[in-house]
Amino acid sequence: MLNIVDNCAMACSYCVLQNHYDEAVIAVPTNLKAKLAEVELNPAKRYRIGTGEYSDSLLWGNKNDILADLCDFARAHPNAIIELKTKSANVGWILENGIPANVCCSWSLNPQTIVANEEHKTASLDRRLQAARAVADKGVKVGFHFHPMMYFEGWEAEYQALMARVVAMFKPEEVLWISLGCVTMLKGFAQDFRLKYSHSKLLQMETETTPDGKITYAFAVREGLYRNALAALAPWKDQVFQYLCMEHKPMWDSVMGFAYPSMGEFDDAFNASAFAKL
Repeated sequence: MLNIVDNCAMACSYCVLQNHYDEAVIAVPTNLKAKLAEVELNPAKRYRIGTGEYSDSLLWGNKNDILADLCDFARAHPNAIIELKTKSANVGWILENGIPANVCCSWSLNPQTIVANEEHKTASLDRRLQAARAVADKGVKVGFHFHPMMYFEGWEAEYQALMARVVAMFKPEEVLWISLGCVTMLKGFAQDFRLKYSHSKLLQMETETTPDGKITYAFAVREGLYRNALAALAPWKDQVFQYLCMEHKPMWDSVMGFAYPSMGEFDDAFNASAFAKL
């Protein structure tokens, strides 16, 4: 994971960044190229490097040459996939400039019901999908994160429709991965969330604490969300790498039918699938 920009201008109700930063200040680096030059990668290993943990990867475009510098880094390290993860539709620079094959643009997707009620100041679902289609048309590989999935009235039909739309819009060879994950919060953040977003229905249902101390939906609820999604994604079952995010072995066994014995073996399978499509 590369921490490129600090803080985000979007206002997703469930985002922990609003508790991570004390002030609404965005810090975009002016010396990213120098920082990237200090990163050492083992040329004998394969890497997937995300860039959107502390901000949205594409929201800022190429401000201060951050995208250009990341692309130069990718060219220098063909054994690494650089992931630009976003909820925006800001792909102008990507469309106007040639980027290395090992740079992937990925979108976090939810039904428009969730976008409108919980993902404030983000691009609409339609705009995200149109942006993804535009970069795929330029030959850029894409990925999709159905995360955080949420439980709401009509969720079955809306998630099925979303998955079916993605399958219809993209060819499996254009898509490097799909992840599924449910809304998950730290205990302290969940308490603040209930105070700050009292109008939200996000946590107005049964929750449980995971083995690593996080709060999420009950096992049966998450299981139903994943099964519903995977059924709609069935046409891509053997063509696009699909995985569960922040879930443990019992859930993998239940909905995927298997679980990787270790993170190392997961990484090996992930990289084998992704690099084969580059």
